[in-house]
Amino acid sequence: MKLNFFIFLFFVFNQILPAPYLTVVGPICFPDGIGRQSISIMECLKNDIEINFMSSRNTINIEDVPSSIKSIIKNPSHVFGQIMIFEDTLDYFPSVLEHTPSSIKIAYTMYEKTQLPSEWVEILNSYFDAAIVPDEFLVDVYKNSGVIIPIFVLPLSLYLEPFLEIPAKTQANFPFIFGTSGMLSDRKNQLLLLEAFEKTFGNSPDVKLKIHGRSGFEYAKRLKERIDQLKLTNVELIDRTFTWIEYIEFMASLDCFVSVSRGEGFSIPPREALALGIPCIISDNTGHQTLCKTGFVKAIPSYKLENVSINKDYSSSSFRNNYYQLHEPYEFECSLNSVCLALKDTFFNFVHYLKEAIIGRKWASQFVHDELKEKYLTLIKPKKVILGLSNKITNGSLITDSKTLYEKYLQVINVQSP
Repeated sequence: MKLNFFIFLFFVFNQILPAPYLTVVGPICFPDGIGRQSISIMECLKNDIEINFMSSRNTINIEDVPSSIKSIIKNPSHVFGQIMIFEDTLDYFPSVLEHTPSSIKIAYTMYEKTQLPSEWVEILNSYFDAAIVPDEFLVDVYKNSGVIIPIFVLPLSLYLEPFLEIPAKTQANFPFIFGTSGMLSDRKNQLLLLEAFEKTFGNSPDVKLKIHGRSGFEYAKRLKERIDQLKLTNVELIDRTFTWIEYIEFMASLDCFVSVSRGEGFSIPPREALALGIPCIISDNTGHQTLCKTGFVKAIPSYKLENVSINKDYSSSSFRNNYYQLHEPYEFECSLNSVCLALKDTFFNFVHYLKEAIIGRKWASQFVHDELKEKYLTLIKPKKVILGLSNKITNGSLITDSKTLYEKYLQVINVQSP
């Protein structure tokens, strides 16, 4: 992998400049879920811990990044902190990070299928002290794939404040607007949503479907061709990256957010929709299951989609075909009929689902930075470390069943304490 400029500077100045407490490594791209992770953790910790940043990719997009985080990104300190957290997908893990001087190395990681690539497992077990996943279902996925380092659950902190500040919707638009937003891909499954919408409503002027996405040129082409074949005038495909303001306006314009994804590691847009008090229809699988269990969304039953032998959303060579031939991961699928029924039910019973979604605003508010700040502080600089029978992060205390990790935390805390 390419050695980017930021990584080079870390090693050049490692023995010259004083070290910060925390080094965050990852991509910076606010419109993208993975690209916002580094920004979010720095947002949580910026006032409490000395942080520096290192890019895991060759480009940095600072559009819409808060000014306070921009100053961290441009921090002149290029040395590793006592703790390093990697916030990118593991196929971007640079070999130069295999021997960092940080005492504790943490990977914030997630995956959308039921089995990890073998290279990911090797990277986690060889070069990290702990893995943090955003949803409980991933603990079993990682353990069953062979990850032996401690695995903690800590949800992503989200920029939900602008959504929560918008007054709750009181009535539907005319035409009624269903909408979705995400990478245009087989995994996100927008074609199934399109087919279900057409089967349920045809070309009715009373209903509209907005599909927003980025990347996925070939998939976008397939969507456009299918829209043309069906001669739909009530479907809008928006194939570009929104600014943050445009995205908020798009989400607020919807009457119902829909995601029939085949797999999610966490899923940010449904939480943003609930923060707005907008009804949601989502597939009941993987990371969506946590949302479905709340009762605030319309859940669509899912079944296993076998023989997912390649990863369609990542192009890195680290996803090796021979691994998938030996260990068949699987995604999930919803039937066309079940999606049609969910769309029809929400349209005709909008008032009921709107009431549920408005109640769900309070549930969604738990993911704002202020609510998760204490847990992120505990992960990075715990007030108390306990050697126990599980791996858990509370407000102030970090519990781990790993004696090695326990001793490393004690060493770091002692080094940093007055």
